[in-house]
Amino acid sequence: MSGPDSYHGRSAQSAAGALASGLVTSAAFFLLMGASALLSGEGRLLADIDAGIARWVLFEPPGRRPFFSAGTHLGDRAVMLAAATGVGVLLWWRGRHERLLARCGRAVAAVVSVGGAGLLNEAIKGAFLRPRPPSPFPSPSGYAFPSAHAAMALAFYGLCAWLVLRSRLPQRWKTIAATGCVLLILLVGVSRVFLSVHWLSDVLGGYATGAAWLTLCVTALRLTEGEPGWLGR
Repeated sequence: MSGPDSYHGRSAQSAAGALASGLVTSAAFFLLMGASALLSGEGRLLADIDAGIARWVLFEPPGRRPFFSAGTHLGDRAVMLAAATGVGVLLWWRGRHERLLARCGRAVAAVVSVGGAGLLNEAIKGAFLRPRPPSPFPSPSGYAFPSAHAAMALAFYGLCAWLVLRSRLPQRWKTIAATGCVLLILLVGVSRVFLSVHWLSDVLGGYATGAAWLTLCVTALRLTEGEPGWLGR
């Protein structure tokens, strides 16, 4: 017959397993980020692909530029922090009947997913110091690798998708919402390449960085909510 000690022992094991799997998964994404940096070095596979795509987008019809110019703002830091704050407030309000720790965790995670991804990305940029691709259009200042827009988009919209998938919404709406989040992530990444402000490898590195940070955010939520599974019990 199992008692309190047995229950707490299983809970501790579940928490340890969730922490270990989260750290390992996050480390794997950081390795992918490093691999994208190494493979984009001079004479490497991604370097040729980067250069080819950079040349190709310069000859794309200018009529498509306004669409991608609008889409790229969905990954702007200010826009995403405002959206994350709104989502955080919504999560706080909807969780008013739940445990305080879980309620606070979700609200804070929404903002931290953007802010943390942005700060982590800036630190990594300082290590690689890669210049942006040449462009006839005005280009933002700062270094290129990894793309902050791509990293923050994956971290925030990815967190939104995760929260939706583990909600009580009907499966149809879960699929629609999660698919929408994925499309937003792709739009932000593609727009950075199309507007000639990033190499393709910058965006891939940004996605890997964002995925690593998202994994840490999700792991923290799993621990605070006591749910060992990635999508709940």
